[in-house]
Amino acid sequence: MRPILLFIVLCVLSFEVSGQQATLLKNINPGSAGSFNFDTDIPAIVYKDKLYFVAKNAESGVELWVYDGTKTELFMDINPGSKSADVDFMFIIKDKLLFAADDGVHGYEWWETDGTTANTKLLIDLLPGSASGLSKCCYSYSSRFFHVFKNELYFNGNVPNNGIRFYKTDGTAAGTVQLAQLNHPQRSAEGFLEWKGNLYFKVYSEGLWKTDGTPAGTVLIKDYEFNPEFDPKYLTDMGDYILFSNAYNEDIWRTDGTKDGTVMVKKMFYSASQNNVGHYFFRYGNEAFFPGSNPANNTEMWKTNGTEAGTVQVSETETDPGFIAFYPKRRVAFKNKIFYLGGKNGLGSQIYILDPATGNTKLLVDLKAKTGGEVYFQTDLIANQKFIFFVGGRAFDRELWYSDGSEAGTYEIKISPNDESTPERLTFYKDKLFFFANGNNTGHEPHVVDVTQLISSAKEENKIEFTHFPNPAQDYLLIESEKEPETAEIYDATGRLEATYIESGNLDLKTIQPGIKILKLKINNQFYFSRFIKL
Repeated sequence: MRPILLFIVLCVLSFEVSGQQATLLKNINPGSAGSFNFDTDIPAIVYKDKLYFVAKNAESGVELWVYDGTKTELFMDINPGSKSADVDFMFIIKDKLLFAADDGVHGYEWWETDGTTANTKLLIDLLPGSASGLSKCCYSYSSRFFHVFKNELYFNGNVPNNGIRFYKTDGTAAGTVQLAQLNHPQRSAEGFLEWKGNLYFKVYSEGLWKTDGTPAGTVLIKDYEFNPEFDPKYLTDMGDYILFSNAYNEDIWRTDGTKDGTVMVKKMFYSASQNNVGHYFFRYGNEAFFPGSNPANNTEMWKTNGTEAGTVQVSETETDPGFIAFYPKRRVAFKNKIFYLGGKNGLGSQIYILDPATGNTKLLVDLKAKTGGEVYFQTDLIANQKFIFFVGGRAFDRELWYSDGSEAGTYEIKISPNDESTPERLTFYKDKLFFFANGNNTGHEPHVVDVTQLISSAKEENKIEFTHFPNPAQDYLLIESEKEPETAEIYDATGRLEATYIESGNLDLKTIQPGIKILKLKINNQFYFSRFIKL
């Protein structure tokens, strides 16, 4: 009976995707506040087949939690009681999980664990005493200030009198060493990129740096003095060169890792600094796609091959001058296309599909028509091999969506009955999608969706097309198919088999009780399901 019920569920979901697909893991912080810590930059990481994430409640504050696919529980109360450890910045170094936390004694420092509470401990007290060796505040000290390179973690650490030093650690106290002082006590390394055996990064108002992992090999390539408006960001590996933009005016640059080989590619028309959510450049083959402004001051999708002539506008989704300087952004590659978040006057935020080969751009689906209002504030956009997942809706009334890349295969997963779930921080874990969402009578709490149970409209190879009519049906149900069904079965809503027909496309329904029915067809040794109403 259980497989039949699963088939029925799948058939029903093919018409309407309901909130039953999203499972609340645990109401960690009961009430409207929820357990999601909006100040956390990296909320979840998979380590030793478990998912570690940051959550808060009244009893333990902001601490580290763990989900093993079955149960969800507090991993450890690092700052005992209701005070918060403010756990954040989780990285896997060798066989350990490193994270930043404040135990209330040593300040905000690096901690380590092997996945057991017995071996969870302070890694190093970088700034001895209650002062913090690391900085944390509301996204301003985000993950772009950290990078794992050659199985070591590179980061910025505090020293007395508010100074900042550039460090690396191999996960041991002895292996935590200073690489550079940098040129100003308040400057920090950020925007890291591995390229040809070195780690490249920028330092605000200082320029472009690189390191080979040694103090002597941590050097400035091109500095701020050469051009007071030189501030590289969004370093992108393009194979033979590094592509980046200048934070002061968003012009396009490239470098071969030398001072003389660091040159401007193209001076852009207007700044597009508002567009930069995630990586500014999205590499696809030998080209990089990025948001840029045109003479009409519209922000559109551009691409570059590292030359001035090859830096051109690709999309033309907006014609009203100066509309929405925040797009395009959130790009993912999926089924040989680039899906991204774009904007259009009158439609608001929308998901667009760009064909890199032709430059053709189209809407995935009109979300305004589906949600009943102009769409704003979309956030995450991620993909696995089968679906893309994104968040969209009206203002703060946002829900989780997924798509197989087609308009017909784009579905909303209702988590909150009032359409206000506003999912945050989508993360894949095994065969599930993990995220925080505002559920039914809860604040933002951890949820999962079983990705294997999601439906798709994509046509499979060798799939047989069929139709049935009338619907609703009273005495007969006629099946039209390329091949006659080998068998046809009708089930009621409880999964009880009501009738079986052999090699017939004309189904006699006179003995079938009224109600919603599930039709199961076997055609060419494949099974197909549909739904109809018996009068």
